[in-house]
Order: sequence, then C-alpha cells, then structure tokens
Amino acid sequence: MGVSVIKKYLLKLFILFLLVSAETIFAGLKPFEEIEAYSPTVAATTRLNTLREMTSKDFVRIIRQELNKIMSPKVQLTEEEQRSLGDEPPVRLEEWIRIINTRTEMPREDMLYTIIILKRLLHRNKKLRLTRNNAYRLFLIATILSNKMLEDVNHENIDWEEISCRWYSNKQLNLWEIEMFGALGCKVHIDERKFYKFIMTIDLPPLKKR
Repeated sequence: MGVSVIKKYLLKLFILFLLVSAETIFAGLKPFEEIEAYSPTVAATTRLNTLREMTSKDFVRIIRQELNKIMSPKVQLTEEEQRSLGDEPPVRLEEWIRIINTRTEMPREDMLYTIIILKRLLHRNKKLRLTRNNAYRLFLIATILSNKMLEDVNHENIDWEEISCRWYSNKQLNLWEIEMFGALGCKVHIDERKFYKFIMTIDLPPLKKR
C-alpha cells in the first residue's frame, strides 16, 4: 500500500473520529423542542402565554424581578477588584434589560431561558455571586448563549457589540462567552420540563396585555 493511500486512509479515520466526537458532544445541546415529547400542564402553558402577551415594559419588570431573586446583597469591592471588573453601563439594570430586549426583538422564551442559564451558572460555581458589579455583563453573555442555543438565525457577537451600545467590545464578548460556556460545563441545554417548572415559579401580578 503506497504512502499516499495510507495518508488518505488515516485522514478518513480522523474525519470520522471528529464527526463521532462532535455528535457525542452536541447530542445533549439540542433545543428543548427536539427533545423527547413533553406536554406541559394547562397552567404552565397559560402562564407562558401571559408572559408572551404582556407589554414589553411589564415583561422587562418580570425579568428584573427574577434577577433580583438570584442577586447577592450589595458587595463592597476593593479598588483592585473594581479595576479588574471594570465599570458597568451607567444605567439602571432594568433599563439595560429593556435595551437588550428592544434591540434584539428576540422571542421572550430566549430571555426566560437566560435566567435559567444564570441560575445554573451560580449553582455550578458556588463562589460566584451575581451583583451590581457584574450583573450587566453576565446577563448579556447569558442572553447571547440563550439566543444562539434557541434560534437558528441568531445575532453574531459583532451585533451584540452594537446591541450593548458598544459598552463592551467584540473581543470582550467573545472571551466572556467562552468563559461562561466553560463555567457551565458546556451544558447550556435546558429540557422542557425544567423550563416550564421555572415558568411556574414566576410571580405574575395582574398585567395588561400589549
């Protein structure tokens, strides 16, 4: 067998190995629509429809409310810690959520998925706390992961630089996305049962439809 034939054979084996590895890695990362059939309760479906139909202003308040549940009390940072983190956008967190929600026009499920990703991130990294000093960027990065996970056509990171009013650079966003993906153990899939279980925990006050 000639050397060139052997090289071609080894190349085919290597490509096959990559394909099998990729299938194994991403098997658990499919959107919940492709996972085994699950029928949510009428109550869960009703609550999700309420979230879909409420005004944008009310929906942003709901997301802010859910962030409040997982945020730590105000943390006093040293000057060195503050320098390492950098400054967050000079707007209220609720306004930051509104900006992202308005500029992306993404399905509301994506932003609800974002909260679940953040809850998982904090659960897997016990020393990490969600505070006023990191909530803006962590929420943004979790939203990026959520959007890429759920949507076939999603925003590129260069788009997210514009969405975030250029407060964070494309380079920063790329780095933080990789870091969060790693901190999540590459597990960004959330099955439908967990999604609807989260929906049932959201406090829904009487709201007007949009």
